[in-house]
Amino acid sequence: MLQKMKDLAVAGSLKPTRFMRVCDKLLWLLSLSRNALIVIVCSTLAYAMQYDYDNLTFLFVGKVRPGLPPIRLPPFSTELGNRTVGFTEMISDLGSSIILVPVIAVLGNVAIAKAFTSGDSLDATQELLTLGTCNLLGSFVSSMPVTGSFSRSAVNHASGVKTPMGGVYTGILILLALSQLTPYFFYIPKASLAAVIICAVIFMIEYEVIRPMWKASKKDLLPMVATFLVCLLYSVEVGIIVGVAVNIAILMFFSARPNMNIEKMETSNGIEYMKITPTSNVYFPGVEHLRSVLLSSKHGQLPIVIDCSLMMSTDFTTAKMISSLLADFHSTKRPILFYNIQPSLLAALKPVCIKNFVHVATEDQLNECLLGKLFILILPTFLLVVRYCSLNILNIYLVVR
Repeated sequence: MLQKMKDLAVAGSLKPTRFMRVCDKLLWLLSLSRNALIVIVCSTLAYAMQYDYDNLTFLFVGKVRPGLPPIRLPPFSTELGNRTVGFTEMISDLGSSIILVPVIAVLGNVAIAKAFTSGDSLDATQELLTLGTCNLLGSFVSSMPVTGSFSRSAVNHASGVKTPMGGVYTGILILLALSQLTPYFFYIPKASLAAVIICAVIFMIEYEVIRPMWKASKKDLLPMVATFLVCLLYSVEVGIIVGVAVNIAILMFFSARPNMNIEKMETSNGIEYMKITPTSNVYFPGVEHLRSVLLSSKHGQLPIVIDCSLMMSTDFTTAKMISSLLADFHSTKRPILFYNIQPSLLAALKPVCIKNFVHVATEDQLNECLLGKLFILILPTFLLVVRYCSLNILNIYLVVR
């Protein structure tokens, strides 16, 4: 209710009175300060009610150490109980967390940034450099690992923050609070903080995107559902990793089976051929699929023309396998040509596919090349027929003599 209060414009007329403008500003201020009001009101009630009701208990935030930490070099050892833990032992105790924490921090920060960019471009490299700089400088004041916060970002967004200057105000308020207000933090109920976070995050759930996503691309629902379930049932960090892994698996699956259009075509000279058009680049995971499509193509021994208009590049391993494929087709006397090949793709294939590599750029070249290939294939059969007929004619002539 408080969130929608700022939309109740009283001064909507052409000539609003001073009282109406004041009411608008009060409603706007009340709406934007709702989170702070909830925390203050709940803290006051908890402080008053803990002495009036013996059976009523609250989980408070507890004692917060006042002041700022001293600026010093990062500690490479710590005291744990009655013993000193060195840097090497700390590293071994952390284990895989040394890698997982930075990865999760970067993924979480980029995910938060994308959620609040409203479709604008995002420089992930800049986010990575910023996180690295903050963690490097924060180590001199013994700070926790610096990264974006889902809950705090949602609270800021719900409070009306629209620019990075909000972080400056937040930092100033935190510095003032640590120096002056830490005794009062003790009485803040954790339930009130949880309510503020829940109310801020719940409006970020974009359930309406499920229907258009189902209609547009059903496969995109898999990482979304996997991430949501793991985050809900286990933890946000593991959920992000699971979502990334599922998305990578989907990309690898479609990379291993690129879509290809197969058509039976005919040139202006009446020569039939099979036209195969890959709809994307073919890399190492998908070259076996290309090979199986070429070898299992129908219509017997028709020449094969691979239309490369949608292929921009490929890798060395794919070029090697295409070279082997050309040798196989040459041994079976079945022509295979590359049509409309892009310069970047040609630069990748030409150094590897040295033999039997034929590429054409125009329809006329394709017609001439297919006609020449067909003539080369027919010539041995034609010579054999001529030889057979000549022998028969010679035998008949000898018999008649």
